[in-house]
Amino acid sequence: MLDLNALMEIGHKIKINDLEDAINDLNKAIELNPNDANAHLLRGEAKLGLKQYKNAIDDFSKAIELSPNDANAHLLRGEAKLGLK
Repeated sequence: MLDLNALMEIGHKIKINDLEDAINDLNKAIELNPNDANAHLLRGEAKLGLKQYKNAIDDFSKAIELSPNDANAHLLRGEAKLGLK
């Protein structure tokens, strides 16, 4: 699971639109811990920002699988599905 400092750093990268770098960091985090729902959620957010809707949906779906009650993951997956039209 990502520690607080890593979460804050990645969250900041997403906020400033450094999405590719955030995705690279999250890829490494997921490689180390594939069951980290937060990492999948954040990577989905970054991909959503890049309009990679299908990939974002995959990450949000994985986050939901790992943490079924995460309303934010459900909401963001719906947003990505809207992007696909």
